[in-house]
Amino acid sequence: MSSVNTAEVVRCINVGLLCVQENIVHRPIMSSVVLMLNSNTIALPMPSRPAFLLHADVHPDGSTPLSDQVVDHSVNYTSISEFDAR
Repeated sequence: MSSVNTAEVVRCINVGLLCVQENIVHRPIMSSVVLMLNSNTIALPMPSRPAFLLHADVHPDGSTPLSDQVVDHSVNYTSISEFDAR
């Protein structure tokens, strides 16, 4: 079994979140993405809140509903695809 570098995984997730920002102006261009993935010295900006959430509705004041139930839709009713590993 190969070892996993947690810092690299977190960096890839962070870059991925930057690439799917709701506002297109906040998304990095591909040359920046390549630089961010190839260099550990470049400080990455924090991505803003996602455009939709999968596990709970969040109210504008930041509070969550009283129940912790998983909802079947996102906040903006975007379709959700589920992937199964092979």
